[in-house]
Amino acid sequence: MLRQQRVFVVDDEPSVRRAVQQSLEALDVDVVCFPGAELCLDALKEERCDLVITDITMPEMDGLTLLERAREVAPLTKVLMVTGYGSVPLAVKSMRLGASDFMEKPLDESVLLPKVEALLGNCDTPDGDNITPAEEQVLELVAEGKANKEIAYLIGRSKRTVENHRHRLMKKLGVGSTAELIKVALVRTKRRN
Repeated sequence: MLRQQRVFVVDDEPSVRRAVQQSLEALDVDVVCFPGAELCLDALKEERCDLVITDITMPEMDGLTLLERAREVAPLTKVLMVTGYGSVPLAVKSMRLGASDFMEKPLDESVLLPKVEALLGNCDTPDGDNITPAEEQVLELVAEGKANKEIAYLIGRSKRTVENHRHRLMKKLGVGSTAELIKVALVRTKRRN
């Protein structure tokens, strides 16, 4: 018999914890909720967990600190970062610290559930072997957290050209958001280094 997968949900807002738990019930996973990062870390030391979904902005210990400490106690556990204040630099920082993915609030069930299923199913992102040298250059700068305007300046192209490159990269790599593009860019950069 296959074991039921376990997801830890960490958020200081009870309504968010309840909503995520109710959404995840559709996936037939065991959901354990925590109001703070410290309690989640204690549980990670004692219990098996397949995925941690954590808010970034929390009192006492924030989600980024939880991510770093979770990497130490449960390095194979995937972590999905959630924030109400998303930005490219924050997504890049999360991915560099080892986050599996990044989502912005409010959480949309139609986006959350497929993302959780992919993380639990160990789905790989397409290789994107048909990326052009210009797109590769844009992808490297995306991994560094650069904005479109800054990338345009650095490569001597228009902002519109950079936007077109990013759009094609997202299609070729099979990603639907900037956070996912950053994740793939960081993985590809690590493979080369």
